[in-house]
Amino acid sequence: MTVIINLLIIMFILLIGLQIFLDYSNNNILEGLNDNSSNPYIEYDINNINNINDRNDALNLSKQNESNIELLKQQFGALQRQLDSLVQSQQDYINNITSLNSELTTSYDESSISVNTNYI
Repeated sequence: MTVIINLLIIMFILLIGLQIFLDYSNNNILEGLNDNSSNPYIEYDINNINNINDRNDALNLSKQNESNIELLKQQFGALQRQLDSLVQSQQDYINNITSLNSELTTSYDESSISVNTNYI
């Protein structure tokens, strides 16, 4: 029993160590961001943020912001089109279910069922 407990303790220590390692490793992964070569996302240079007083740095940051905003607009537009398509599919599905339900209701109308009274 103590062996199992010791193995679980070691496993949790390894998992915590893995999370700490992944936190401090330099992964530049932007999830959900496609590699768009025409208008790629531009990383901000955090090391040179203290040189903001230079007019050229301010101009470069504004151009960088403009490029990143355009990329976000494109991605939002694509997401909006996917959402509209999903809403339309959902509406079609609801319409199909409603029509099938009405077909079943009309085919199982009690007035169309005939009872053979010869055996009564």
